[in-house]
Amino acid sequence: MGSDYEIAKKIRKEKKISLRRLAELSGLSASFISNFENGKVNITLSSLKKIAAALEVPVARLVADEEESPLMVVRKNERFNIVHHKSAEGTVIQQFLTRSPHFDMEVVVLELPPGTSSENYKAHPGQEFTFVLKGTVRLMLNDNCSCLSGGDMAYYDATIPHRWENAGLEDAEILVGATPASF
Repeated sequence: MGSDYEIAKKIRKEKKISLRRLAELSGLSASFISNFENGKVNITLSSLKKIAAALEVPVARLVADEEESPLMVVRKNERFNIVHHKSAEGTVIQQFLTRSPHFDMEVVVLELPPGTSSENYKAHPGQEFTFVLKGTVRLMLNDNCSCLSGGDMAYYDATIPHRWENAGLEDAEILVGATPASF
């Protein structure tokens, strides 16, 4: 199985796109793309989306395991992590636990340092759950706000605009499952 970085490089080569051309199409520098393909830089969600759009593939294809199996095991040190966004308060990390365009469910762990949030409200088809692994978070569904602590879970219609924010003074981690997969 190739690394996440090797998958992007493989797709680029299959499509016979040079680094320079991919840089032009994505708006990213050729040196950044080269460093990404060689595992030398961490990539943000924004940059990953630009590369996927330029390669005309879903983002999930760039982070998918190449081998398909009826059982998927993702070790903690093998999770695909991306920088969701950075703010003055800290860096929000998104860890993908499921990584295949063939899955009906998307499962991620979102790490929220104190004072951070998932930024803008997001809505998408399907249903979603949030399980707080540690810390305290506010789950906002439109104008409704629920404060959740470690071990709490919320299940909701994902078409309602929603977002999360760390409501505590310590790091928070939430497990989010969405169906159908939208990434």
